[in-house]
Amino acid sequence: MIGQKLAEFGDARIGVGVKDGVPDIKWIDIPGGQVRLEDFNHFFKVKPFRMAKYPVTNEQFEAFLNAEDGYRNKEWWKDIEQSKEAGKPSWREANCPRETVSWYEAVAFCRWPSAKTETNIRLPAEWEWQQAAIGGDPQREYPWEGEWDGSRSNSTESRRNRTTSVGMYPQGTTEQGVHDMAGNVREWCLNEYDNPDRPEAMPIDKVGGGRVIRGGSWTTLPVDLRASDRDWSFAGARDSDIGFRLAQDLES
Repeated sequence: MIGQKLAEFGDARIGVGVKDGVPDIKWIDIPGGQVRLEDFNHFFKVKPFRMAKYPVTNEQFEAFLNAEDGYRNKEWWKDIEQSKEAGKPSWREANCPRETVSWYEAVAFCRWPSAKTETNIRLPAEWEWQQAAIGGDPQREYPWEGEWDGSRSNSTESRRNRTTSVGMYPQGTTEQGVHDMAGNVREWCLNEYDNPDRPEAMPIDKVGGGRVIRGGSWTTLPVDLRASDRDWSFAGARDSDIGFRLAQDLES
């Protein structure tokens, strides 16, 4: 596969690896708008923000694990459940999305490059995630225009039975240029699944609870790869099809 060859020779794409010891994130500007979540009759307002072009990769997460001020730094685990050690990824190619990672670990990871870059890097709220997936177009069911197309996503139809390197389905890219928002790995979002319109649905705490995951994965059927499909898992869960992607507030 092309992605595995890229990993063997060193994947130099911007947004995939690490630069100066810090994850090299390629940010994509996402327009503001209004998003309606499934099973809700009102709209969620989305301010313009930035979304990472790719999910966090193995190489980027390994940098967090190996840094002296990384995974073991208690500062990143403030108010959340600290893990004793990270789980091992199911696939180790440097440019594959990191999976087998909990919501707590994703939150801790976000805090590390935030401090390094003096910016606010975080998980996206699910309405932000959905806005990025549809490119701001509420008529879109998938990140691309039109109906389901199995050639645009790493899903069960791909029959790969595993993740692929990030960005291997460019025909499934969103309007703004965000990759892998349907399939490959499901992605943690910041908010709780139940009653997400409550202010209390956004806490970062040890309770964790049921947190939203979006986007489907290599294990997902097409019907569940719609941009609006909602799913969840417990904050401490680590699965071979759950990863995460970074978001960032736009500078005012």
